[in-house]
Amino acid sequence: MLRRRLPLAVALLLVAARAHAQGVDVTSRVESLGDPIAGFYVDPNQKGTLYDLQVFEGKVYVGHGSTNTSLASCVIYFDPARGRFDAERNDDGSYVAIAEEAISPVRVFDGELHLGSMDPNGGGTHFTRKRNGRWASTSVAPDAHNRDLYKFGGRYFMHHGRNTTTYPNVLISSDDGATFQTPLQPEISTQAVGYAKFFEFKGTLYFTQIGEPYLSRYTGRTADPFEPVARTRAELIPGVSAGLVIESAVEVGGRLVFTSNSQLFTASSLTVGGIALARTNLAGHVLYDLLERDGVAYALLGVGSAAFVVSSRDGVAWEHLFWFTSATPPSKMELVGNDFYFGGRRSLLRVRDMRTSSTAADEGGGAAAPAFGLRGNYPNPFASATTIQYALDAPSEVRLDVFNTLGQRVAVLVDGMRTAGAHEAAFDAANLPRGLYLYRLTSGGRAETGRMHLSGMRAAG
Repeated sequence: MLRRRLPLAVALLLVAARAHAQGVDVTSRVESLGDPIAGFYVDPNQKGTLYDLQVFEGKVYVGHGSTNTSLASCVIYFDPARGRFDAERNDDGSYVAIAEEAISPVRVFDGELHLGSMDPNGGGTHFTRKRNGRWASTSVAPDAHNRDLYKFGGRYFMHHGRNTTTYPNVLISSDDGATFQTPLQPEISTQAVGYAKFFEFKGTLYFTQIGEPYLSRYTGRTADPFEPVARTRAELIPGVSAGLVIESAVEVGGRLVFTSNSQLFTASSLTVGGIALARTNLAGHVLYDLLERDGVAYALLGVGSAAFVVSSRDGVAWEHLFWFTSATPPSKMELVGNDFYFGGRRSLLRVRDMRTSSTAADEGGGAAAPAFGLRGNYPNPFASATTIQYALDAPSEVRLDVFNTLGQRVAVLVDGMRTAGAHEAAFDAANLPRGLYLYRLTSGGRAETGRMHLSGMRAAG
């Protein structure tokens, strides 16, 4: 079957769209900081996967696992000031050792570093904390996997994916982590092993898991402290398959941005109809990690051997900051000042000075002027109408055109003077055939092109 050749003008528009979607190529600036695990164990092969990254007191702590051994874990970190890896030590100079074979998650609450730990082979789990420069560890429950740790309202919450059905999914401490209680939780799944996540949104603590209920809300009650919000993922997000947990979640601009099944979502409310796929104009990507700094969300995405970092202040308009290629694509991301750190299976990478002026506050404390360019369209694909977002760094004459794949102009959405800042333009395609369309922003000799897909099919619900 012969493939239809696109007109040259359309092909050039597509190339421009792809370049815009990728951001700046920083492959030549990527620093390999080495294997964070190799120098701290007699047999480094007994420790395998990097699970988590967490910044604390300017250092990047590395949560890591093992290859199913009973070997205790060191508390490893990278110190940017000294440019090397080190591990927390006791007063006698020996390494701080966590009893379980894996450290995950790594969290910071109220200026203190907290570690969860787990033993997939049927061992226990510990609650470990660094307070006033000293480490203390408390055994929480045997035969349990610590999948998440959170502090809310002065209480600690720990989730356990269990090897037996002896313990509930959520343990709660009301005495500053001294003891963890097991309140009756008839609304929480009793499945043997599961993954889960705690997160806050608009002042409420939520708990999500594999199994039913998919999403629950913390009520503060002593008995049955969680109440269901949605029984299944498909109930919360119509048209999306059930059974996959929310992996990361941050709140920016009054919206929740979260990842699930390697997809990025934005929510104005955690109700049916309040959630939608976030669009980053990067087709075929896998979403790996998500973090928030100073009101800005940063997402780490991957396509093949390439890693991409995008940012947003509201979860709707996403700016493509930079991208790079790596032999071992990273799955975790952290930010120290203006430097990004990326963790792969057994490696830590760094890209310096990439927190751009369009997402960081200026030296005077105010918001910096946005960079010129397109900010994508939402929704995409769309049934009949979509909104194209763009930004101007100065007042200027602007034109925003829409073309079909034959290079024919089908709409002029903007043609005139616009002020500096963020703008939107509505595109009604109800009378156009389904397929790919290109939109082109031009101003003062500068131009950027984006792509959108008219599906002609309305979402369920």
